[in-house]
This record gives sequence, structure tokens and C-alpha cells, in this order.
Amino acid sequence: MRTLSSSLLKSSSSSSSSSDHKSSGYFKSDDKGGKKSWDFKDDDNGKGKGHDHGKGKGHDSHGNGNGYGHDSCGDDDGQTDNKPAVFSGSSAGSVQEDGTLTAGGTMVVTDPDAGESAFASTGSLQGEYGQFSFNLASGVWSYALNNANTDIQALDANEILTDSLLVTSTDGSSTELTVTINGADEAPPADPALVWVIDLASSSIVRTDLGATAPIYHFGNDSYSTISGFTANDVLNHNGMQLAGTYEDDVDGDGLVDDTVASFLYAGNTKTLEVGLINFVGINPAVNLATDLIPV
Repeated sequence: MRTLSSSLLKSSSSSSSSSDHKSSGYFKSDDKGGKKSWDFKDDDNGKGKGHDHGKGKGHDSHGNGNGYGHDSCGDDDGQTDNKPAVFSGSSAGSVQEDGTLTAGGTMVVTDPDAGESAFASTGSLQGEYGQFSFNLASGVWSYALNNANTDIQALDANEILTDSLLVTSTDGSSTELTVTINGADEAPPADPALVWVIDLASSSIVRTDLGATAPIYHFGNDSYSTISGFTANDVLNHNGMQLAGTYEDDVDGDGLVDDTVASFLYAGNTKTLEVGLINFVGINPAVNLATDLIPV
């Protein structure tokens, strides 16, 4: 074969070039029949399929250099990728067993896609341990703990439970609003209110439930008794006697002034009864000592 021309020619065909591609070619002929043909070469690794070979399939692609693509380097389906929403603001709270029983705040949703910066729905507002509320228009939410729930009352200090609410935006993005429930140690049971009644006839002080008595010791015109287990809720009833006063003393002889003594007058104000309340300090006569209308 004899080459007639070897100079490179730049293609001017709009169907085989673009701003990012260069194409070249040359004529060749054999010496038998003098047949000439145009040979096309694309700069993209020699894979160009120009129109002169009858194989063109549209515009040249920026990505593959084979003449089968479109002018666009992106997706050609006309679709726009949906971008997820971003949640901010207050999405967590805390409550306390037997303490602060409510929590609340405001959530915010932001979406780069037009018209989708809004809340659409929530899960069930009835939580496992309390009740949620959620305003879809404003993002304002609240939570009220069911403090009577047995699981809540079983919590100790440093133990926690959580309750949550699923919140979904217009584009389907979702997040969880979470409330932490902090436990607390249970208060000791209330001390029962016991009434101790001075009974001079039996020379004893008798508890109303008959579970205990305190004997009264007589020394001439003076009498003395002690009560062990007198607490802040207890009352000492002194029918037929007049309260002379109270003072603190070391009744049990342990070297500590940690006991209260209540002094009473009786028998026409000629005799005195002192009642020592062991390990009890700071008696309130208006609460702990009963009064009556029986004259002494």
C-alpha cells in the first residue's frame, strides 16, 4: 500500500468534536485501485467512532470518548437527588422519680430541598413511662412522667430508664426525641404516730397500741419515768396534769445531752412527774405533748 498523504487534519465536524476533545485523521489509498478513504482518529485513546464511518450514535461524551454519550457529565435521567433533613434544637430531656416530673423543648428541622423544612408526623405520643405531646407546626414538645408506674418506683439512685418518640420530617427523614428518667432512693416508711398515755393509777405510761409500757417510779412527791423509742411523730398525753416545762438532759447517762425531759405537776400542784425521752431532742410541746381541760 502506498500512502498519498500523511499530514494530520483536524476535524471540523460538530458531531465528532467538542470543547474537550480533539480529533484528527488522514487519507490513505492503495496503489491498485486508487481507492481513497478518510480514516478518523479521536484523541481519547483512539476509540472515536465518527460519523464518517457510519457508526456515530449522537454527541460525543465527556466521560468515555466513544461517541455514544450525551453532552452532559451528570445524570441524564432528569432526576434531582433528595438531600436529607437536618434536625436541631432540643431533642432530649430528663425527669426525676418523685421529683421533677415534666420535661420539654423545641425541635427544629432544616432541609436544603425546597418546601421540605417541616415536620410531618410522630410515633405514638403515649410513651412507655409517660405521655408526650408534639406540635408539628412549631416543633414544641413536652413529656409528663407517670410517676406511679411500678417500674419508675422500683428505680434506685443512679439507675435510669429512657422514653422516646419518633419524629419524621416532610421528606421522610426521622430522628428520636429521648427523655432520660433518673431514679431516686425511696424514702423510709413514715414513722407511725404513737400516743403514750400517763396512767397514774397503774404507775405507768402506756402506749395506745399496748405494745409497750414505761413504769413510773415514785420518790416522795417526785416521780420519774423514761420512754425509749419516742419519736418526732409521737405524742405524750398527760390527762389531769399540767405541763411545767421541758429541758434537755443526759437521761441515759451516756455522757451526751441528747434527751428531752418533760416535767408535769399533779395532785394540786404538790407532786412532780418527770418523763425522760431517751435519744429525743428538740421536743415541740404544741405537737408532742397533748393538753386537756382537766384541772390539776
